[in-house]
Amino acid sequence: MSKEKVIDYVMNTPQNTNRAVLESLLNDSSGSDESEGETNYFNGEFRPYYDFDYGEYDYSGIAGIFLDVVIPETIKFMGEQAFGGNKALRSITLPEGMKAVTDEVFTGCEALTTIVLPSTITTINNAAFDGCSALKHIHLPANITRIADTAFRGVRDVVIDCEFADGAVSGAPWGATNATINYNVSHE
Repeated sequence: MSKEKVIDYVMNTPQNTNRAVLESLLNDSSGSDESEGETNYFNGEFRPYYDFDYGEYDYSGIAGIFLDVVIPETIKFMGEQAFGGNKALRSITLPEGMKAVTDEVFTGCEALTTIVLPSTITTINNAAFDGCSALKHIHLPANITRIADTAFRGVRDVVIDCEFADGAVSGAPWGATNATINYNVSHE
């Protein structure tokens, strides 16, 4: 499916069908790992490109269209900056089976208020949520063993509920400013 067809379809389709569009596009041959028989990457069309003529990012790709996203369970990895700079993204749910939040994947997503991390996440990498200024609460699952010192840079006044114990993951508050961190919080 071409980028133009997907954009046209999404622009003329109710928001609740976004998951089907994502699955359709992601199960296309672009960005897939044929050896495993499933799509493993969430980048390519979903990543904005820098327009040097105008000095700005072009968000005409798919990521710039979606406001509330549920990543399909067939996706096991998201490329760096997959949603980087998407100023419209409000919420995202990552699938069970995903193990890492990659570098800068949500950098500059200024409207992002809700992120649901699966229990399988073990790592949150550099600048993953850098500049997500609307993010005021996040729940971190028990299996996390590493969070980069810059993971939440540019995030202020956030409440971070952790299923793990104090000291289990070094570097708190992981770049966040004026963060409240609660440990041993169970997931509802």
